[in-house]
Amino acid sequence: SEFFAAVFFFMPFSLLVTDRYLTQICYTATIMGALWFWLKYLSDEKTRNLLTTSFLIPLSALIRPISIFFTAPFIASLVLGWFWKKIELRRVFVTSGILIALFLLVISPWVYRNYKVFGLPYLSSITAVQLYFYDAPAVYAEAQGIGYEEARTALNEHIAKVTGYTVEDNPILYT
Repeated sequence: SEFFAAVFFFMPFSLLVTDRYLTQICYTATIMGALWFWLKYLSDEKTRNLLTTSFLIPLSALIRPISIFFTAPFIASLVLGWFWKKIELRRVFVTSGILIALFLLVISPWVYRNYKVFGLPYLSSITAVQLYFYDAPAVYAEAQGIGYEEARTALNEHIAKVTGYTVEDNPILYT
């Protein structure tokens, strides 16, 4: 099985995705490591594989906050194992508890730091409006054939008219 992991890591597609689209090689390696140790845990039930997985998942969330949702598929695989009568219900609950507890333990210092710095207990200081206020104007400008500042102003006026929310309402965007 180590051979197949090595083949996957060095396949042209994997290298392209890692280099071009997932620009953080560390992130990709962390996620792949979590998946690797998870599959090993499911097959051999060794605690060290579970603990390694339980550490790598939140570590990936610290690298890229979208990974905060990655615990769910791991737990879902346990539930499927129980559904297919391959895993005891007790193991599903104990393993899920360990995954969740270690996830919270690993990310809690960073969440606390963000609370102290930004006043909000979030994993990331980038909020949902980041996309609209800072990323979308470049796309809108290109699509409309206008400058970035003009696109940004138009989008800010539009969102203010629709929601009453302005970029000034979000202090995190200014830090």
